[in-house]
Amino acid sequence: MFKTPNTLLTALALAIVLVSAGPALAGPPLICHPFETGSTRLLAWGTDTSNWNAALPSYKLKALTADTLRVLDADAATLTRMENLRRATIYAMRDPAIAQEFLKTMLDRALSTTPTAATWFDAG
Repeated sequence: MFKTPNTLLTALALAIVLVSAGPALAGPPLICHPFETGSTRLLAWGTDTSNWNAALPSYKLKALTADTLRVLDADAATLTRMENLRRATIYAMRDPAIAQEFLKTMLDRALSTTPTAATWFDAG
């Protein structure tokens, strides 16, 4: 069946790769995977920890920008900031006008007369 040892080795290697291949985890990690923040203040979220997009259906999007600014205080740790911004981004995907308002607010904070490293981080 196999004419040369190279053909046999190639077929064997291919078989090993196909048998040992695992599932690929898809999605950008900064959006699809929550950050562990301990007991810090976070935006409201659902309880389904297996779902990256477990936003509360009842969340009032009009409050998104104000709520996010409230939890992004100067003392917030980096991972807390990242998780809050991840949640805010997922909520903002529901309404383009809210997303535009949110982005404008984050950029305005970074471009203010007294920007901080945190405000630049948040805008990024």
